[in-house]
Parts: sequence; structure tokens; C-alpha cells
Amino acid sequence: MRRVYPPHGFTCPYTDNCPHLDELSTTWVFENYQRADEVYHEHLEIIDILRADLDAAQKQIRALEKAHAELQAKHTALHRKQFKTNKKPAAEVPAGARKRGAPIGHPGWFRVPPSHVDRTVYVPAPIAGQITLPPQKQSVSMSRKILS
Repeated sequence: MRRVYPPHGFTCPYTDNCPHLDELSTTWVFENYQRADEVYHEHLEIIDILRADLDAAQKQIRALEKAHAELQAKHTALHRKQFKTNKKPAAEVPAGARKRGAPIGHPGWFRVPPSHVDRTVYVPAPIAGQITLPPQKQSVSMSRKILS
């Protein structure tokens, strides 16, 4: 049969610094173990108190926000009564006048593409300061079209 208790008169040589408890005192560890339940309940009571304080503060914040919204609405209403709005009156259109441009839904007007193209010349876009284009000679036919 295995003994549960140490023999009578036994004293542990590691009472002040037990190697199994990281050199802590066995007496101190046992006292803290017994007090742990009390500390746990104290913490629960503190949490309940803080939760009640938080609820009260949130109620007060809601009441203050409601009062602030009411005062803001009153202030806005008073401010609007005291001053005129900056709206410009709608411009009156005379009865005979029409809007400029094509009617709504009317197809747009485009320039007629030419029926004959002599040639197409590809001219690259100049890069800033690198390409200088030589002056072009005007053709006779081009000048006749411009003058006529």
C-alpha cells in the first residue's frame, strides 16, 4: 500500500526553494493557490462594476447625442430663417426664342469625307526638341482649292 502522507516528523529540505517549482518557496506557492479563488471572484466583481459604469456612460452619451441633434436642428432652422438663400432666379426664356443647336434626338452633322485622296503621308509626332520638320512646298492644286 502506498503512503499518502509523509512519515511523522518529516521536513522537506526544499521548503524555501524547490527545484520542481523553479526555485520558488513551497509555502508561498501553496498560499497563492489557496488565495486564487478569492482573487478570481474579486476580478469578477471588478468586471461587473466596470460593465455597469460603461452602460451608464453609453446611456449618457446617447442622451447627449440626441440633445445635440435637437439643438443642431433648431440652430439650422433659425439660421435659415434669418438669411436669404443664394439661389439665382430661373432665367425667363422669351416665347419666340429657341435653344441653339440641333433638336434633341436629331442626328449630328459631320463633314463629308473627300471622294478622292491623292496620297496619305505618315508623319511621326515630334519628340520635344529632337525632331525639326523641314518646310513643305505647297502644290499648285492645293493653292487653287484654297483660293476658290
